[in-house]
Amino acid sequence: MTILILRKIKSISLFIYSLIFYFLLILIRPLVIIRLGEIETRAIGHYFLPFEIYLSEKDSGFLTGLPRTADFFYRNKVIANEYIYRAWKKYINIAPALIIKHPYLFLIKNNPKTRHLVPFRTWRLYRPWQLRDIHNSLPNSKIHFEFSQDELNFAEGELKKLGLSNGDQYIAFFARDPQFHGGSSTRPSFRDSDITTQIDAMEEMVKLGYKCIRMGKNARNRLGGESKNIIDYAFSPLRSDLLDLYILSKCKFMVSTGSGIDTIPMVFRKPVLYVNFSEWGHMDCVGINQVPLFIPKKFFYVSNKKYLSTTEICKLGVYQYSSEKEYIDNDVWWEDNTSQEIMDAVLEMELLVGKNNSKCHTGYSENQENFSQLVNSLRSPELVIEAKISHAFLNANPHYLR
Repeated sequence: MTILILRKIKSISLFIYSLIFYFLLILIRPLVIIRLGEIETRAIGHYFLPFEIYLSEKDSGFLTGLPRTADFFYRNKVIANEYIYRAWKKYINIAPALIIKHPYLFLIKNNPKTRHLVPFRTWRLYRPWQLRDIHNSLPNSKIHFEFSQDELNFAEGELKKLGLSNGDQYIAFFARDPQFHGGSSTRPSFRDSDITTQIDAMEEMVKLGYKCIRMGKNARNRLGGESKNIIDYAFSPLRSDLLDLYILSKCKFMVSTGSGIDTIPMVFRKPVLYVNFSEWGHMDCVGINQVPLFIPKKFFYVSNKKYLSTTEICKLGVYQYSSEKEYIDNDVWWEDNTSQEIMDAVLEMELLVGKNNSKCHTGYSENQENFSQLVNSLRSPELVIEAKISHAFLNANPHYLR
């Protein structure tokens, strides 16, 4: 009971503090308009690409703002990558969370249209949020993240130790697994998959002259098929936060399963192929320049083992389920992509953005266009999914065209 009373007192105190803070902002508004924001340093996916897009939008004139404005952000306690944080500190003002966090959350909840919020499309209020380059500003602006000369020298030296030479073209691979958050879980989540199902695709890319680097941290399983052209960097003693950034800044493209790490190449204008992707209903959050191609996990009814069609997936909302309980409650389960499906998708991706292509082309098949039209006809107009599903995947899984 005492704990509940203390929590109530704390909640009321923070509300009063936030209200007074807001009144002070209004009082000084004739002199300066102070705007508050949050930089979510707790997760790379929430503060690397979103802030790159935010800075690019400012450069491109989409966020001209009001005169006499001063913007202040607070950070989370956890910083997922110190190098990213140091880079962004050059562009934004950081204020103590103790001072502005609760007033910011108060405004988000009670007055989200106020002039005292930074024009940063937080996921708390917007969809698509700041992760989506809605103004297509990235291709028309500089890359804001910069490596120092010392960092460049260090990273180049580490790449040589990994077996990469100047001129080598490589593709990055990643699969989230049960140890993604550093725990000891052995039960795969709907977001997890087995990295070994990507090995056949790696070997095909090696035949085309690429080297392949398996990314990751706290991974559960080694590749097992490592060679001089297939590098299991996730288990390398050379792995570091800096080298993660550098490797992904130089890859030709990345193959990933939908996680914060795959926003890193997007910052450096490198495209990503999603495989074994379960929550593809949220792909309105990324544009076709960032993710031109994907293949989803397959869903089936547990009771009769029948695969769900795209129409069923969309109407039931399966492609947006965020917990295992939702699957169980709706008699649905998931099935991972096969090695063949992944390899076919990677080959398609290479044709789109490979050695002889500087950018993604728009030569998609009729079936791919039909799938996109079907999906987007079942969604709100403002939540368009631009990425195309793999042509080979549709041929092997025709129920996705229904």
